[in-house]
Amino acid sequence: YEGSHSPLAPNHIARTHPALVTRYAHFLWMDPGEPAVRNRTLQVVLDVVKRYDIDGVHLDDYFYPYPERNRRGRAIAFNDNRSWTRYVRQKGELSRADWRRHNVDALVHELGTQIHRVKPWVKFGISPYGIWRTGFPAQVRGFGSYDGLYADARKWLNEGWVDYFTPQLYWPTTKVEQAYPALLAWWAGENTFNRHLWPGNFTSRAGTSGGGSFPVSELLTQIQTTRAQTGATGNVHFSMKTFLVNQGGINDALANGPYGESALVPASPWLQVPLPPVPAPHLAEVDGARQLQLAVAGAPSARPWQWILRVRTDSAWVTVLLPGSTERWPVSATVDDIVMTVSAINRAGVLSVAVPVTSATSRSLFSPPTGRPVPPNEH
Repeated sequence: YEGSHSPLAPNHIARTHPALVTRYAHFLWMDPGEPAVRNRTLQVVLDVVKRYDIDGVHLDDYFYPYPERNRRGRAIAFNDNRSWTRYVRQKGELSRADWRRHNVDALVHELGTQIHRVKPWVKFGISPYGIWRTGFPAQVRGFGSYDGLYADARKWLNEGWVDYFTPQLYWPTTKVEQAYPALLAWWAGENTFNRHLWPGNFTSRAGTSGGGSFPVSELLTQIQTTRAQTGATGNVHFSMKTFLVNQGGINDALANGPYGESALVPASPWLQVPLPPVPAPHLAEVDGARQLQLAVAGAPSARPWQWILRVRTDSAWVTVLLPGSTERWPVSATVDDIVMTVSAINRAGVLSVAVPVTSATSRSLFSPPTGRPVPPNEH
């Protein structure tokens, strides 16, 4: 960005490979039409995946740039003449717009493929602009990613190239031309591979004043709308800053409302990871204190990704989520009071069978209640 407070570093791509970078308005932009740019992006992402124990890779809504205008109000054309001319000389048959979309498609597909090749459990997701094209669904009007950013987000969802999909539905449920419920239902209808559909909410506008703001109650309505939509299993909030300051009392409203219970991230069974092991828990006395010993059947030293404990109290079932490295958990109740089950969870979020807890002498401490243990709310 030309308004930066410091000069470009000597190893900045604009210095080391200036042919891959083009100026657009006040920005320097890497040209998606250059194979070297797509490969560099892929290698940077894979470097992070290989070196860090991450749960997922997330792309925001930037592909080709959002349109900018000059001082006279005229649209500024994105300068990818070099890569486009080379494509034409190579007898390429696509229009320039379709060629640009193809470039983005190639990057998205390769990212998903290679991330899963390196670590099959790492989820790959994207939060594209919330409107694919004007008229989809019928009442929707305005800017769309397909024509404006050359991002065919519907295709990525249709083809199952992502593990979760977070269209930025940054409009209130009361909006007509960008209706949150209608857009959510439309995206759900495009989810042919039943991937996670977690719409993005502009939470930073909740509980504020000024243009574009809305009351916290509207955000709660959006969450309820999501829960009522078949095929949608959660929400993604932008941004975290809102929760750090409890903006407009939003934390209290969520804790006392839709987020009053613990939640697991919904499972991704299509990821090619081993099934979770079967737990072999038991109670034991250690140094005069009662502890729950957590182990895996047939392989005491093996560890799942996480443990989930469900404990029955006098009034309800309580769910406890523990790291898979946990080997013991303190139990304060007497043996006769305990009703508990243990499940293991793998990196794809798939749960094992729930195994009743037994004492060191293998005496079962589990007596089925009137209802089954309630799993965490997946919303």
